Amino acid sequence: MQGFHIWSIAKYEIKTLTRSWFFRIFGILALVVLFFFNLVVQTDVGGSGDWDLTILPAGIPYRNLLILNMAQAIIAAFLASDFLRRDKKLDSTEVIYMRSMSNVDYVLGKTLGNLIVFIGLNLVVVLMVAIFNLISKTTGIDAMAYLQYLLYLSIPTLVFIMGLSFLLMSVIRNQGITFILLLGYIALTVFYLKGKVFYLFGQRAYNGPMMKSDMAGFGNIQEVLIHRGLYFFLGLGFIFWTIVLLKRLPQSKPASSLSLILAILFVGVGVFLGYRHTSTYHSDQKLRSLMIELNNEMAGQPMASVTRHHIRFEHSGHTFRAESKMNLVNMGGQNMDRIILKLNPGLVVEEITTTDGSLEFERERHIITIREPLLQGDSLECTISYRGHIDESACYLDMDEELRLELSEYYQNRQAFVQPGYVLLTPETQWYPTSGVGYSNANPRWIHADFTRFSLEVKAPSHLTAISQGVREETPDGARFQMDHPMPSLTLILGSYDHLGMEADSIEYHLMVHPRHDYFMELFPDLKDTIPAIIEARMQDFERRINLDYPYQRFKLVEVPVQYESYQHIWAGGFENIQPEIVLIPEM
Repeated sequence: MQGFHIWSIAKYEIKTLTRSWFFRIFGILALVVLFFFNLVVQTDVGGSGDWDLTILPAGIPYRNLLILNMAQAIIAAFLASDFLRRDKKLDSTEVIYMRSMSNVDYVLGKTLGNLIVFIGLNLVVVLMVAIFNLISKTTGIDAMAYLQYLLYLSIPTLVFIMGLSFLLMSVIRNQGITFILLLGYIALTVFYLKGKVFYLFGQRAYNGPMMKSDMAGFGNIQEVLIHRGLYFFLGLGFIFWTIVLLKRLPQSKPASSLSLILAILFVGVGVFLGYRHTSTYHSDQKLRSLMIELNNEMAGQPMASVTRHHIRFEHSGHTFRAESKMNLVNMGGQNMDRIILKLNPGLVVEEITTTDGSLEFERERHIITIREPLLQGDSLECTISYRGHIDESACYLDMDEELRLELSEYYQNRQAFVQPGYVLLTPETQWYPTSGVGYSNANPRWIHADFTRFSLEVKAPSHLTAISQGVREETPDGARFQMDHPMPSLTLILGSYDHLGMEADSIEYHLMVHPRHDYFMELFPDLKDTIPAIIEARMQDFERRINLDYPYQRFKLVEVPVQYESYQHIWAGGFENIQPEIVLIPEM
C-alpha cells in the first residue's frame, strides 16, 4: 500500500503543479527561448548557423540542457519550497491528509510529483531539440548524448535543489526567507564560487565542462560521475532529512528510523564524493610539487644521450604495456656513476635488463636511477619493461597551477588518452623513458635534448589505426614504424580513422580524420587532379616566407579529441600539438 500512497500523492502534486500558472509561464518561456536558440544555431535563419556550437553532435543537447538547467534550478527552488506554505494556506492537500499515510509517503510522493513534472519538461525540450537536429543539414546526431546529458545534468540538479528546498523549508518554515537563501546560494555559486575549490560548487554543472567527443567520449567520465553523484546523493539525503524533521505525526516509527539512517547514509556518500573530488586535485598538486623538488635536487647531474630507441607497445583497455630498448651513450665531459632516466609516474617499471642480465635500479616518482657506471665515450644498451596508465598531473610542471586548472567553457582539458577505443600519447606525457630529469625551477641545467633514431612496434585491436612518425608497415597484429633520421620525440595515436593521402613535390601528405567527420569530401570531387599542385604551391610559398625547407618526407594532419589541449613551455617556441611530421588538429 505504501507505493500506492506515494503514487497518489505524486499524481495530486503533478496536477497541482501543471495547473500552476507560474510553472506554465516558465515552461512556455523556456520552450520559446530554446526554440529560437535552435532556430539560429542549427539552421540558416539569420546566417549560416553557429559552427562553434554545432561542430559536434553532442554539443546540441549539451547546450540546450545547460541553458534549461540553469533556469529550472531557480524555478524548482521556488516551487519545491512552496509546498508546505501552499498546503497550509490553501488546504490544497486536504484530500491527501484525510488518508492514513506516513511522512515517508507524503514527502516521497511530493518529490516524485515535482520530479515527474520537471523531467517531463526536459523531455519536451529534448524532443524539440532532436527534431531540429534531425532536419538540420549542418549537425550530426548522437542519440545517446540526449540520454546522458539528461542523467548527468538535469536529474542531479533537480534532486539537489528540491532536497535543499524541502530541508530549508522544514527548518525555517518561511517560504520567503527560504527562497531568498536559495536564490542567494545559486547566485553565489554562479558569480563567485564558480571556479573555487576545484569547481566543487557547481550543482548546475555550468562550471564543469562536459562536452562529449565523437572520438573519445567524455573527457573524464569518472570525474563527471563523482561530481554529479555528489549533488544527487546530497539531494537524496536532504529529502530524507525532511521526512525526519517534518512537523506531522510520522505514523510509522520503523519508517522514521529508516529515513534517519538513509538521510545519514546519503549525506555521508555525498560528503565522501565531495572529498574524493577535491582530494584528487590536492594529490595532483602534491605530486607536481614533489616532482619539481626531485628535479631541483638532480638537475646538475651528468646525463646520458639516447642515440637509438626501439619501443614495443601493446594496448590493453585503459592501460598499456611497453618495452623500450635504448642505446645510452656518455657524450659528456665526465664519467657517470649512475644513469638517470625519467618516465611518467603512472607507469610501473617491471625490470631493466642487458645482454648480461638484470640491472639494479631505483624508482622515485618519475625518476629512474640505474646503478651502472658509464665512462666518458662508453655506451650501454638496456631494455626497460613497464606497464600502467598515464598520470596527466605530471604534464606541464612549469605551468602556473591556476592556469593549469582553468577549464575551458565547455571542454575539459586533457593531455593524454588511454582507453579501449582511443589512445593519444605525446612526448609531454613521458610515455616512454627519456634521459635526464624534468622541469626545474632552481637550475637551468636540467634541459637536455636528444636526437634519437626511433623505431616503434604497435600491437592493437584490428579496428584501431596506429599513427606515428616514420615509414609505416602493416604487421599481423598492428603496425611498425621506422624513422628515416633522428628525431627529438615520438608521438603515438590509436583510433578509428579514415585516411586520405597524396604526394606532392616528393612529400607524402596524409589526412587522418574520424570516419564521421569527412563532411568536406563532397565539396572536392572536381579538385582531385589539381589539389596536389595547390598544396605544392602553398608549401613552397610557406618555405620562402620563413626561409626554411621542410625537412621531412611526410606531413600528417591528425584529428584528435576536442578535449586535447597543449600549452607553450616558457623555454620553447612551439606547442605540443606540432610534432616532427605530425600536426594534431582539433576535432571537426
